[in-house]
Amino acid sequence: MTNTDSPASTLKLIRCGIDDPGRALGLHSGDVLLAVGGKAWTGSAQAFRARVAQGKKPEALSFLRGDSVLTVLSDSGDLGRWESVPPPAAQVPAIGHVEQLCNWEVMAHPDGTHDLFPQRPSLLALLAPPLWMAQARLFSLLTTLFAALALALPGGALLMAGVWIAAGLHLWRNGVNHVRQDRQQTGYRTRGVVAARNETEARNAWSAISPGTRFRFDSPQAHTSLSTEATAS
Repeated sequence: MTNTDSPASTLKLIRCGIDDPGRALGLHSGDVLLAVGGKAWTGSAQAFRARVAQGKKPEALSFLRGDSVLTVLSDSGDLGRWESVPPPAAQVPAIGHVEQLCNWEVMAHPDGTHDLFPQRPSLLALLAPPLWMAQARLFSLLTTLFAALALALPGGALLMAGVWIAAGLHLWRNGVNHVRQDRQQTGYRTRGVVAARNETEARNAWSAISPGTRFRFDSPQAHTSLSTEATAS
């Protein structure tokens, strides 16, 4: 039975453990649902699940974590255990075109540095596998591809084209796993996920959640600038 006179409420994750789907999105217990698709959300957990399920594409879900807002893409509203709470007095972030967003996985090393990568490959992986591998810094895999192309060379252009196409299809399906495994082999572990249009936006989004973050391959000047901005804010 629905009580139409009940005060507006949103949802708070009171459990987001290792076995809950929300953990794969980097969500934590205590995160408060602020908006869906860039619009402030009020409603029950059942209504939220139905809203996300009815979409043909993942929804942009914005959560309040402390004083910061975290946005992720999800095609499921069953992220953990929810409870109803009063809507927070926080500004809803502008999302724009959701189809332009991509989830970026953020990983951290014991030495404090971070790295991040998109959780879906670009068309470059499909059309130009060596360039995508170089961009993703998968140099061992790149060496393997060059070796395969060299072995195919005596067979002619058709065989080399087959190797090229097979590599592109493989990366399209498994490229993200290759990147994750490569980072894990060097000591990185997943810390969270942020939705962004590009790497710069992803870095800025994560730095807002975790001020002072040092990213791999950052110049010292870039880190100093980020630290200064975080202090000023």
